[in-house]
Amino acid sequence: MASDFAVELCSASDSLKTVQAKMQEYIENGVRLGWLIDPQNQQVEIYRAGQDVEILRSPTSLSGEDVLPGFVLDLAQILSQLLFLRQNRSAHQPLIPIFQFFFHQIPPL
Repeated sequence: MASDFAVELCSASDSLKTVQAKMQEYIENGVRLGWLIDPQNQQVEIYRAGQDVEILRSPTSLSGEDVLPGFVLDLAQILSQLLFLRQNRSAHQPLIPIFQFFFHQIPPL
């Protein structure tokens, strides 16, 4: 059973094509909305069931649409923090704080 929503954060070591294929697989398996966040290129690919992928360049926010009603992610803050962390950390230092920040913004269902 798939969840309704999926998010992937493309790291510098990820192959974009591989992560895109994973997002397509999520959609094919029942995910209704997916975000592929690519901080390196400052863009987000939005995956929706039955629709073409939408690419947003330097978006400031993302809507949860009808999957997460009322949820709006302040992406400008997250992308700037991710970029800062990537530029100012060692290769082995995790990005856990940004993920904790992100998940605390998702409203309970």
